[in-house]
Amino acid sequence: KTYLRVAAIFLIVGAGAGLLLAIQLSAPDFLNSGIVSFGRLMPVSTGALLFGWLTIALIGAIYYLMPRLTGAPLRYTALARAALLLLVGGIVAGLVAVS
Repeated sequence: KTYLRVAAIFLIVGAGAGLLLAIQLSAPDFLNSGIVSFGRLMPVSTGALLFGWLTIALIGAIYYLMPRLTGAPLRYTALARAALLLLVGGIVAGLVAVS
């Protein structure tokens, strides 16, 4: 369930950046400087939604459903948590590097 919670955070970040993009399309002078310019927010929004929300949510759904479908407990949960930390760290580093 931790994967799904983290994915929800990335969904909120990506949707917020997308909302700023939509506002900038209708009012081009709204916050159009520095890190919140259209050219920098567009890759952050799509990256947060595709890599942050979609990828982590799909992996989390697999980790949630597979033990219930197969009847076998999920093994190596510590390794799954470490993978989540590495994945989130890489995604956040990528989003910061793009912006």
